Amino acid sequence: MEIFQYLFLLIFSNRSMYMNLITRRNTPDFAKDTVYRFMKMIQINWIRFTTILSTRIIKDAILPLNSEDRANVLIIDDCQTELQTAGADSYYGEHCL
Repeated sequence: MEIFQYLFLLIFSNRSMYMNLITRRNTPDFAKDTVYRFMKMIQINWIRFTTILSTRIIKDAILPLNSEDRANVLIIDDCQTELQTAGADSYYGEHCL
């Protein structure tokens, strides 16, 4: 579980595992080879795991924020470009597909 937590938080820290190891910030208590072995485990069905995880996040964190009077909408943006601030060259003019 500790390995997964490290990888999950790494996503939101905007740093790679390599940079964490080099700078010695937020270094895990396990070796990098342990992380690679964890990611390659064939016993873990990653698609099923991420589906269950996203379902739990939606059910436990997002749905309680809504009332019966509102429509539920979930937008997932997987664009690789940086979002621009609103203005003349706004992001809304360029769509990622």
